[in-house]
Amino acid sequence: MYTFRDFQKDFPNDKACLDWLMKSRFPDGVYCKVCKKTTKHHFVEARKSYSCQACGHHIHPTTDTIFEKSSTPLTSWFYAIYLLTQSETPISAKQLERELGVTYKTAWRMSSMIRNRLNDKNVDIFELASKNTPNASKRINDSETKSWIKTP
Repeated sequence: MYTFRDFQKDFPNDKACLDWLMKSRFPDGVYCKVCKKTTKHHFVEARKSYSCQACGHHIHPTTDTIFEKSSTPLTSWFYAIYLLTQSETPISAKQLERELGVTYKTAWRMSSMIRNRLNDKNVDIFELASKNTPNASKRINDSETKSWIKTP
């Protein structure tokens, strides 16, 4: 069972969330469109992106995800996903507001976007929960591998 303590250990900050997204989106390495080859990329703190070692082209791991252009920290997004997939009963936006320390409007938007992805059978959502968790199989569309949350 994937516990809250496990979650905190895996995702202590936004950098850990970005690293996880990079590894999930580019498991075989990042192909640089400018260099036309797979190269090593280094984290750029100021831009929350990864820069190609050869040419300096930036890759943003949140592109084409529900996290794109969101000012809400990734740790809050990941925690919201954790809460929505681990809870035995549905979590309201008001409860997310209290848990995450965000406004109701932000909590509602996050909840709505996450639930839409959970209910969409054509879109994979990354799996924070263990396969052994009863709720996980109901809410995560039984995906076998970890994936990122794609926007439609």
